[in-house]
Amino acid sequence: EDLIAFGLAVSDYAQTLKDSQQIQGLYNEAFEAFQLIRPTAVALTLQKVSQQLAVSNPKLAARMAELNAAERARDSANLELSYETSLPDDQRSRIVEDKLAAIKAKAEKDLARLQKLLRDEFPDYAEITTPKRLTPVGFRERLGANEAVVSFLLGEKVSFVQLIRRDSMRMAKIPKGQASIAETVTTLRRALEIQAGSVNEFDSVLAHQLFTRLLGPVQDGLQGVNHLVVIPAGPLASLPFALLVEQAPVATGNYHQTAWLVNRMAISHLPSLNAFFVQRAQKPPASANQSLLAFGNPSLKGASSLSLPRVVASRSSGPSRTAQLGAAAKELEGEAMAMSALATSCRQAGPASAEMLTALAPL
Repeated sequence: EDLIAFGLAVSDYAQTLKDSQQIQGLYNEAFEAFQLIRPTAVALTLQKVSQQLAVSNPKLAARMAELNAAERARDSANLELSYETSLPDDQRSRIVEDKLAAIKAKAEKDLARLQKLLRDEFPDYAEITTPKRLTPVGFRERLGANEAVVSFLLGEKVSFVQLIRRDSMRMAKIPKGQASIAETVTTLRRALEIQAGSVNEFDSVLAHQLFTRLLGPVQDGLQGVNHLVVIPAGPLASLPFALLVEQAPVATGNYHQTAWLVNRMAISHLPSLNAFFVQRAQKPPASANQSLLAFGNPSLKGASSLSLPRVVASRSSGPSRTAQLGAAAKELEGEAMAMSALATSCRQAGPASAEMLTALAPL
């Protein structure tokens, strides 16, 4: 709630400014405040995985795996020791507690040894693994010209949305709290649940209302965006943003003409701003880990027979057009049976027979 009070002050003060540079400077301060949100376990796990994927040196990757194993051993011992010390006095065992304390101390010692070893052997290790405070400029440099990152800060009575583009940043107030947003998300997700063997009709009107509530305040900044990265918070983590509707539906149930947000842009989800930054900062491997030897020898001879009209058009002679259609239909039927047999064979163990493969139409 302290961040909510700060967000309210920033939002109110931004409305009194006329200079765009001053507004951007104010939003930069808000960007730093958004980082103070405690990262979830998912975000921390993803950050560790991203760090490992960013390592192209096998020896360094092995060291990092040892470090993660030592961290797990320490955490496990700490958890077991906490459980033992929380038991009633008549159920506690000094022997067990001393043993767990020794395991914890050894894990911490191993952890410190590995951390020092990594710093000595790989000076760049700290650059990869030490979390740093993100800067607005450094973060925006990771974005493409047609990309945007949207993050949320949910409060008890009011919330905030932050939209980050490569060339600008926006922050706006959402006049709804976490409980109200959670209720809307729960209602919207009911259409995705199977009940009595079927699903309910999706409420596209409510989906548009939720879009207006969450992204309406920064909708102008979405112009030209073809990839939106969503950093959800609270109940928004269970909301597929692809279900949001940009424009008010003309008719309920007419899904084909509904202006789904995903029709205009690709949508990705990440648990934190730091997770996005780490993934964009990692460098792809310079070369493949393993060699690949592949052979391709398609047969490009013969007329294509993918469609019935094309087969008929390729036959200039024949007793009648009816006979041509009949012959073409039989040919297509045979090919369909061959493809069905191939699909069945692929679902079974063992190689496909040569007779079945030769029965397929040429590519």
